[in-house]
Amino acid sequence: MKRIYIIAALLLFLLSLAGCAGKAATQSTDALAQSAAQTPEEQSAESTYAPEQASEPEASWRYELKTTKAADKFEDGGVLLASIDYDFPELELVCDGEDGKCGEPPEEMLAVVDAFNGGVWQYVLELEDVRDLGKTAMEQYNETDPEYRQYFTAYYGMSEVSEPYWRGDLLEVSMFTSTYWGGAHGAEASRNFHFDLKTGEFFELSDLTDRPEKLHKMISDDIINGIYERGEEGWYFDGFAQTIEGREAYNGSFGEDGVDVIFDEYEIAPYASGMPTFTVPYEKLARFLNERGKRLLDLPLETQILGDYYDATELWYWFEGSAPLDYDDTREGTITNDYGTYEMPYLRFDEPGIQTMADLKARLLTRFSPELVEKRLSETTLAMFQEFDGTLYCAAAGRGTDWTVESVDYAVEMNDARDGGQILASIHRCDMNEDTMERYSTGEVDQVAIPFTLGDNGVVFDWFPTIW
Repeated sequence: MKRIYIIAALLLFLLSLAGCAGKAATQSTDALAQSAAQTPEEQSAESTYAPEQASEPEASWRYELKTTKAADKFEDGGVLLASIDYDFPELELVCDGEDGKCGEPPEEMLAVVDAFNGGVWQYVLELEDVRDLGKTAMEQYNETDPEYRQYFTAYYGMSEVSEPYWRGDLLEVSMFTSTYWGGAHGAEASRNFHFDLKTGEFFELSDLTDRPEKLHKMISDDIINGIYERGEEGWYFDGFAQTIEGREAYNGSFGEDGVDVIFDEYEIAPYASGMPTFTVPYEKLARFLNERGKRLLDLPLETQILGDYYDATELWYWFEGSAPLDYDDTREGTITNDYGTYEMPYLRFDEPGIQTMADLKARLLTRFSPELVEKRLSETTLAMFQEFDGTLYCAAAGRGTDWTVESVDYAVEMNDARDGGQILASIHRCDMNEDTMERYSTGEVDQVAIPFTLGDNGVVFDWFPTIW
C-alpha cells in the first residue's frame, strides 16, 4: 500500500511551536471545480472513502483520516508551568493496489485533501499556544505562597479527535478541547468539522437548507418542547428557552438517526450538566433540506416520507390556529361559522411564497389531494382566511390542544409496489391528577392509520387526522 501524505500543515504547525511562523496550505480552485463534477462513493464504514475509478481497476485511490499529534511544554527552573497536547484530524490519500500500479493521485482528490487540511490547520492555529499558557501560569505561580507552590497545577491545553463519520459525500469529525487557566476546573468545548468530499468545502447545518429561519425555528421548538414534555425545565437556567431561540447558529453533529445539537458549557445549564446535547430526528429535518442537503444526507425513503408528513402537519394546523401571522398588519373583518357571525381581527398571512388565496391552495396541493383541499377550504374554517386588497389574511383564532396526547410515535408501512402505503400513528394517552394538577401516563395507546400515495413531489394524502 502506497501512501501520499499531505504534511505541509503539520510541519508548519510544529515550526510555529518552535517560534517560527508559517502559512496554511492553499487549495487549487481548478482542481476543486473538477472535483465538483465527480461523485465519490463510500468504500468502508470505518474511516475510508473512495470515488469510483474508471481506469486502472487494479488500483484505486481513497481518502483516509488519521490523527496527528502536536505536543509541547513550558518550564521555568525545572517547574512545569504549562503544556499542550493536541490531536487533530488530517486527511490523506491511500492507494489500494500493487506498488507501481497506482500512478499519481488525481489532482481533484489532492485538492480536496488540501482544502480539508488547510481548514483544520486554521482552527489549530486558534488553539491556546503553550507560550501564552506558560506566561500566564508563571505570573500565577510567582504570586503563589512558596509554601503552597508544590500544589500548583500546570496550565494545559489538550484535544481529542472523535471517530470520523462518513455518509456518502459527507465527512464529519469532531475535536473535543479542554483548557485549564487556573481555578477549580478547566473549560471544555467541541468543534465539529463538516466537509463535502464532492466539492471540497466545509459547511454548516444552515448551508443544507434554503429556509434557514424556518429550520432554526423547528430546531429550537423541538428542543424546548422536548424539555418541557420530559419535565426537565428545572435542570436549566431561567430563560433557557430564550437563549435557545436566540442562538444565531446551532453546533450540530450528524448521526445515524438525527442531528445532535450541542450547547456550550454554562450556556443554558450549570457546569455539572457539561455540554447539553439534544437529538433532532432526520424526519423532522428532511422537509427543510435543499438539493445539497438531500445529496449529503441521502436519507432513506421512509425518513423522507415522515418528513413530508411533518410538512403536511404544519399545513393542516394552519386551519387550527397555528398559521404564521404578521401581528403588525391587521384588518377588521367578520367570521361566520356554525355558531354565527362575529367581528374578528385578521392578521396578514406571513409565509414566503403565499400572498393570495390561490397561493395558499397551491401550497396545500403539494401535500393533499384536490378533493381533500376542496373539502378543507369549503368547511366553516374557510372564514379563517380572507383576502383584503388582494392579500391573504387569517383570523387570529383556533382550537385548543388535546392535552390527553402525551406523545406520538410514527412508523411507515409501504405497499408492495412502493408507490404508497400508510403511516401508522401510535398515540400515547395521559390523564390529569386532580390533586397535583399534573399529567400522568395512562398506558393507553390509540393507533391511527394514515394512507398516502407517492407523487412526483413526495407524499400526498387524501385523508388527514388532527392529532394535537
